Amino acid sequence: MQKLLDQLKASVPAYRVHDREENLTFYREVLGFKVLLEEGACCYLGGQKTKAKRLIIEESPEARVVKGLKKHARTVVLADAEEIAGLLARNIEAVDKVYSQGKHWAFEALSPENDRFLVLSDKDLSSLKELDKDQLKLEAGKADEPVFLSDFEILEIELNVADDQVKTAFDSLCGEKWQHPAFSFSQATGEDLTADTEEVLDIEFLLFEVEKDLDLAEVKASLPASLEASLDKAEKTLLLTIPGSIDVWLVKSS
Repeated sequence: MQKLLDQLKASVPAYRVHDREENLTFYREVLGFKVLLEEGACCYLGGQKTKAKRLIIEESPEARVVKGLKKHARTVVLADAEEIAGLLARNIEAVDKVYSQGKHWAFEALSPENDRFLVLSDKDLSSLKELDKDQLKLEAGKADEPVFLSDFEILEIELNVADDQVKTAFDSLCGEKWQHPAFSFSQATGEDLTADTEEVLDIEFLLFEVEKDLDLAEVKASLPASLEASLDKAEKTLLLTIPGSIDVWLVKSS
């Protein structure tokens, strides 16, 4: 497995959504993400300048709303402090919570599917201090001037899980010290925490790009029994299913 761990690149999370346009409005106007590519039901989002794919949403009108807790608890996004301030000035009414982080701002916002995102400029989450957003005085941004993040990083993905088997499976794949992004797990109770990823509007999969010379057939043969795996005929994409959690795609870089 060490050979695989050495060739994993930063992962890109994907979320199922009911209405693509409604959600894109949120991701663009509230979070400042830029649509880089629309391909079938999927939209790839990233920064205005670097254009690296950072996040995927997939329109899935047949999927249902989660009953109880979602698997996706929160995604933490690292971005530029001045650009975060610009987003808040333009659209503070659309965010759920506002924080200070030293001299800078941070905020949390809920998507139309109740996916929670925390956007900050400092990796130290312990420095966050919640503020009363109704008491804040920010210079209003111009409504006709959209604010996009030049780039951003998915710093951490927090997941609700039904048992510790999910963490064990992630550790076997990524290693306990994986930080691109980091994963944290909270054991919880929820009717849909073990639902199939195709059924519900929740986090769907993580896409890891791997080196093109990696033998995915060899990787598949070396995986623990707890991971269900299927390899496409071209042996360029390996799909892993972590029971009771989310799917993981290993895709060879082009």
